[in-house]
Amino acid sequence: ALGGLKFSSLDITSGEYTLGVSQVYTAAYGFDILIRDGYVSWTVEDELNVAYYELILDGKVFGDRVYAGENYKVQLPEKYNELVIKVVDYSGLEQLFSPSLDSQFISIEKGWNLLSLPLSDASIKTLKELTDGPFWIWRDGRYIMTDSLSVQQGFWLYAREKRSVNIVGHLADGKVNLEAGWNMTGPAENCKRPEGMTVYGYSKTYQKVLDIEHGMISGQGYWIFSEQPKAVILK
Repeated sequence: ALGGLKFSSLDITSGEYTLGVSQVYTAAYGFDILIRDGYVSWTVEDELNVAYYELILDGKVFGDRVYAGENYKVQLPEKYNELVIKVVDYSGLEQLFSPSLDSQFISIEKGWNLLSLPLSDASIKTLKELTDGPFWIWRDGRYIMTDSLSVQQGFWLYAREKRSVNIVGHLADGKVNLEAGWNMTGPAENCKRPEGMTVYGYSKTYQKVLDIEHGMISGQGYWIFSEQPKAVILK
């Protein structure tokens, strides 16, 4: 199930941030973050196979690892810009939770998946851990292999197992510059199918997007055919 709770707060000195149990399967169910009185703490309803947690401030690990079953409370420095709590399970898969960045869950099926990144500056390490090969993107009328991805760029990923992954970053503006012909891209948020355009998604087979109102899902990739170069907003 796609979804997830989005965080966009610039003032993260205090507040309570909750990721609901029912939203997605992950290494940690019911993940709640509380920032108050110079400390960050978190609670987990069900840790399943969680091995440890790490607190990341402004892109760097802060303090020691916190192992499952310990007291989840860490004193914060006076100033920081971005706070992320990394959850690592026993297989090494990472899940990221943050009150200072946007958060998006992407549902991945075993086998081939046509996906896109709705967030800029997003870490794709978790996606790479699910596949033995590269990402495949469409450029200049052909497929090419790549290890890096651009925001809202459509890509193919072959996954060894079914999994839901959480990525964090900054929500994209939704603007996509389509070329004449077929384009592989995706929306920043769930949105309408562009009016008058042919759109195909993929779920074990290609599926034409017929529903105009709720046709495109954030995190999924799509083929869009445009008669001429055109800028569209997928958001």
